[in-house]
Amino acid sequence: MNGQWRGIFMEPYFELGPYTRSITTKSVEAETWFNRGLNWCYAFHHKEAIRCFNKTIELDPACVMGYWGVAYATGPYYNIPWEKMSPSGRPEAIKICYEYSRKAKELRETAPLSEVEKALCDALAIRFQANKANEIEELKKWDDDYADAMRLVYRDFSDDYDVCALTAEAL
Repeated sequence: MNGQWRGIFMEPYFELGPYTRSITTKSVEAETWFNRGLNWCYAFHHKEAIRCFNKTIELDPACVMGYWGVAYATGPYYNIPWEKMSPSGRPEAIKICYEYSRKAKELRETAPLSEVEKALCDALAIRFQANKANEIEELKKWDDDYADAMRLVYRDFSDDYDVCALTAEAL
């Protein structure tokens, strides 16, 4: 193998493309890991996204969007809505989503976040209203509440591509 190709396989992480989002963090590396997580979410590989968002938190424990990312990626999505999650895994997912969305909301109170970051955190907290749920219908109600919240985020930030994507997914 020539040197040009050998370097590709020795990188600590591979390139996911040029799409990035600026977030509030003191760590450039944390933002890089956040963007990897967000790109993995958009590629429907939520397990890897969670790993990336956890790395974001490891690098900057005050990074609100890292906690937002773990909650978002652990929750339901297009390929795996609440009712398709395993009955044994769903309670743990709900607990994680609730805890991380609440941590994001707690940090949001004192962090110098952008208005769109605040709005995304507030909306996600509406999606995860408690640390447990007994019925799928209750979870579907939370999803409807989240969709309503994301409509409001979209109303205020319709020029933000991530807000557009997240709102479309919520609907």
